[in-house]
Amino acid sequence: MKTIFKSLLFTAVLALVMTGCNKNDNYLTDVNLKSTYADWAKSTGNIIPWLYNTGNVNSCEDINYDCSEADICSGPINFDAETGMFDVAFPEGITVTMSADGKYVTWASDRPVTGAVVVKGGTDSHIYEYTECTSGDAGLVSPKNNGGQISTLSHLVFCFTYCEELCYDWRSETAWGGDLDPRAINPKNKKPEGAWFFIYDGDGAETLWAGQNEIAGTVELIGSDLVITLAEDWYLQDVDEPVKIEGYEEYPVVRPAAGLFATYKGDALSIPVGKYNFYAIHLDVMKKINVPCPVLE
Repeated sequence: MKTIFKSLLFTAVLALVMTGCNKNDNYLTDVNLKSTYADWAKSTGNIIPWLYNTGNVNSCEDINYDCSEADICSGPINFDAETGMFDVAFPEGITVTMSADGKYVTWASDRPVTGAVVVKGGTDSHIYEYTECTSGDAGLVSPKNNGGQISTLSHLVFCFTYCEELCYDWRSETAWGGDLDPRAINPKNKKPEGAWFFIYDGDGAETLWAGQNEIAGTVELIGSDLVITLAEDWYLQDVDEPVKIEGYEEYPVVRPAAGLFATYKGDALSIPVGKYNFYAIHLDVMKKINVPCPVLE
């Protein structure tokens, strides 16, 4: 990860409602930022801003954001409340809309980013920090004035670094090891009948099938140990006993009930199972898949 914020006094733990994404493990902290957040100003993406109340913020450097390693460091983008217009263009790929009353900011990026948005109004600023990848947020506001009212937006400053990888999600699947499909073939449609499963005969490396037709890895009997190798982006699910194995002397022709397997239940991928003529190998697996980073809502 790139080093963005230079000083570290407080750790800002910000809750993002997201799938999994790569994170920025640097946090926005500065001697000029209060140690408490402005909880009332939480965005729709559940980002609680820092309150900056010791001077103006006209640049990312003013909040110790290292622009030498960033992709976007804007100057102040001034807002005219009377016309509802901004005085300069937003950084490339960034769009902004304002609520009808001119107080609430919605931003979006055409690429996932981490970083911060400065929302200046009155004498103070709110700093919304994004430590995990996102493509936008809404409901950002200026600090309140001495009368307890939300200050009219003065200007915005954008301090962003593009994410180095896409966001991701997990897809859960059932997997069976082996290349023998013992189901009967329907003579009319030429397709196997019954619930799908595969059997391993202990002869060399064979396929670990997920969702019936995806290759999730391999299984191989080496000596008396059954070795399971998961393919790239495939993992065991975080459940009790995701690996279940049953050894057979006779060829099973009905889908075995994995919950009743007795040869092995656990989460190991190299298992001493002994010698059998056939093995039923059932896994609860999940695949890491890239997805668009969400806009916080």
